Amino acid sequence: MLMKNEELKPYYIKMKSILMWEDGLPYYTVDRARGIKKGDLAGTLSPKGYRVLKTTINGIVKSMRASRVRWFMHYGNLPELQIDHIKQHEKDNNRLSNLRALTPSGNCFNRTKRKGCKTNYLGVTYRDREGGIFEVRLYIKGGPGDGRLYIGRSRDAIEAAKMYDRAIIDRGLQSFMVLNFPETLNI
Repeated sequence: MLMKNEELKPYYIKMKSILMWEDGLPYYTVDRARGIKKGDLAGTLSPKGYRVLKTTINGIVKSMRASRVRWFMHYGNLPELQIDHIKQHEKDNNRLSNLRALTPSGNCFNRTKRKGCKTNYLGVTYRDREGGIFEVRLYIKGGPGDGRLYIGRSRDAIEAAKMYDRAIIDRGLQSFMVLNFPETLNI
């Protein structure tokens, strides 16, 4: 990653010279080609909702996530780690208070619920073959059982989801992992 960072550094330096940030969004500080004016919002949204910025040096176009450009503009370096959006539902919010550098495994802690699951809650699996019970597990890389930590079972999905949240809070992981009920931290 360090080599890639060094190769991209001139592009980040160029972006620093033509952008300003307001409310977590990048705006051009100069007029650009194709009708882009000073003050226009920079970049486009990727299919996953992240803002992507492009710039050209010597005819070579590079795309960069706005979060990494923002990090570089503030700290003056590019981390070897991933830049994570703390509030996962705000992928276009590149305020420094919403960004942090994490390892890939650390970044997995705050993933949101996958589509197509039978329950509506993180860490909760419906066990139809076992009499319709909800099983709760916490996944922590490097933990016992290949990272799967058994928490317990419940006949009620909401109670199971609360068990998951309590396990996260008890381990002090609430700032890294998504809770099922973040509005009620005193579960």
